[in-house]
Amino acid sequence: MTNINSNPKIRIEHLIKIYGEKPQAALKLFRQGGSRDSILEKTGQVLGIADVSMTVNQGELFVVMGLSGSGKSTLARCINRLINPTSGNIYIDDEDIAHVDEKRMREIRQ
Repeated sequence: MTNINSNPKIRIEHLIKIYGEKPQAALKLFRQGGSRDSILEKTGQVLGIADVSMTVNQGELFVVMGLSGSGKSTLARCINRLINPTSGNIYIDDEDIAHVDEKRMREIRQ
């Protein structure tokens, strides 16, 4: 029997997604401890995902639950790169897919 904890399939480290035209200004405020509301007020940017880190092991069922607007869909879209994260890393089989080109992403999705 295989130990599901011995083979991480997906690893996410400090994933952040900020929506808007100037995400770097909002990212700086976030890293300084700014709240979602203060970032929106000061920059007009929307914090979609705030520093998500997690591991999903081979064969593991992983459920993401939360209220409407809490970032579940944004997280899923970042993981499959339908949208690009503002900051952080997404590893699938130890390959950082947050920075691969579209051709490689199509290969990974297959």
